[in-house]
Amino acid sequence: MPPATLQRFNSEVTVLLKPKNPAARSLLAFIRRDLRQFHLHGNISETDIFIQAYLRGFEYCSKEGAEPIRNVRAWLRQTAFNIIREESRRRQRAPQVSYDVLAENDLGRSQLTQASDEWGLDPDIVEADMRAIVTALARLSAREQRIIHLRTLQGLAWKDVQQHLETMGEPPLRLDILRKQGQRALERLRKEYHTLRPPKP
Repeated sequence: MPPATLQRFNSEVTVLLKPKNPAARSLLAFIRRDLRQFHLHGNISETDIFIQAYLRGFEYCSKEGAEPIRNVRAWLRQTAFNIIREESRRRQRAPQVSYDVLAENDLGRSQLTQASDEWGLDPDIVEADMRAIVTALARLSAREQRIIHLRTLQGLAWKDVQQHLETMGEPPLRLDILRKQGQRALERLRKEYHTLRPPKP
């Protein structure tokens, strides 16, 4: 059973993402504003940033003895800002590096799109996509989430993923086995996502 701190975090995120919840739209508006402030709004969507913030919360709350996050919405907002600032700095150091969260895996490529006002996407669709992705991620094991976070969201090489997992106390694995585990985790994530948001015919 997941730790109580993690269950509480997931429960509060689920409430936050309920349809028509103004708190969710407010949070997305703050993220969108910060993306524009750092001149990233044409490259990264607020959904991408939200997913990364959620995964950081998941990772923190999975740790033994982790203190509960008292205000999940405020924590997600601050964490999202930190992620945007980190990405801005990373791009300044290595502007040639592409930041294409989840797209390389075809996860929701036809549905999970840039969500800025100027592109005219329905905010209800964006919120539904966010709920589906968060729900799909929550159905994965902690190890699967870590692999996806390190490989896909942080963009680490498999060798670096291997080293990070070992520092987290995971048993050492050969790189070929780790790659297969990563592929299976992404397949599971795709499957869970598409059960919640079936592709349009």
